[in-house]
Amino acid sequence: MMDTFASMSIDAPVVKLRASDLLKLAQDCQRYVQVTSCLGCISIFILTIGLWITHMIFPKSWKPINIPDLIRVGPQDDGGYCTSRAAIASSSRLISFGLNDDWSFEEDFLKIKNVPVDCYDHSVNSRFWRIHFVKSLLTGRFGKLNKSIKYRKFFDRHSVTHHARKIGYDLDNGISLNTIMSSAGFGEIFLKIDIEGGEYRILDQIVEHQHRFPAILMELHDIDVHEDRIREFIRQLKSHAIVWMNGNNYGDQTPDGNPVVIEVSFVRSDFIDAAAASDAREDITYVNNPAAPPIAIKFEA
Repeated sequence: MMDTFASMSIDAPVVKLRASDLLKLAQDCQRYVQVTSCLGCISIFILTIGLWITHMIFPKSWKPINIPDLIRVGPQDDGGYCTSRAAIASSSRLISFGLNDDWSFEEDFLKIKNVPVDCYDHSVNSRFWRIHFVKSLLTGRFGKLNKSIKYRKFFDRHSVTHHARKIGYDLDNGISLNTIMSSAGFGEIFLKIDIEGGEYRILDQIVEHQHRFPAILMELHDIDVHEDRIREFIRQLKSHAIVWMNGNNYGDQTPDGNPVVIEVSFVRSDFIDAAAASDAREDITYVNNPAAPPIAIKFEA
């Protein structure tokens, strides 16, 4: 048997290869095909998982139930929420996280139940109002030029307080929900949360104190990223039920068309008449951004 193999072409030099070299080359090619095939499978698997994650349908258990005393509090666009009138009436204090330049929810709340109000927002300060004034002037929004005066008028009330603290941890200028609850005294506390993603730092604390809240209103951000955390939070919030949900159309959508920012209203079970509960009503739901189309929420069948 020949020890070498010669391959020739008309214009190319002669190349001599041993039989052992050919065998090694064949083995290398086989390994390459196997690895390439494996990588291809992994790529397909990752792509499939990615599509499964981004194509998000909300769980059926998130679908709101209708309660007869559901009312709208606050504006008919961004900043307004739906909740139970009875839950408001039972509250001895309103704690609100997130303020910016809109306290219309808190004003409406006080028309129903006059209780102490504690608002927390570290970003609203004298610098905030200077920038707000200049922006309003430059953009021609003259109706907002006196907003800082209205702010002082509202928060000069004896029982209404703005705390310039960041919700989250008890560090520097921050404060946790646990610390707030420790000084809130006894009684029922109505909780409202809109802190642009900061809500995830206090989910466990909300669960811990859930028995104190007749109702919880909150905006949840990037739910396509935090779906597992939200599922677990809702599972642990055993004393409450979802009575209203709205897709914030200022935010983006998933490939399936679901919103990535939602507003949710939880009401404690003792304020819900199971016999009267039914499918969610939609006649008091409004879009956050009137200039954009609404984002319908898709639930599992």
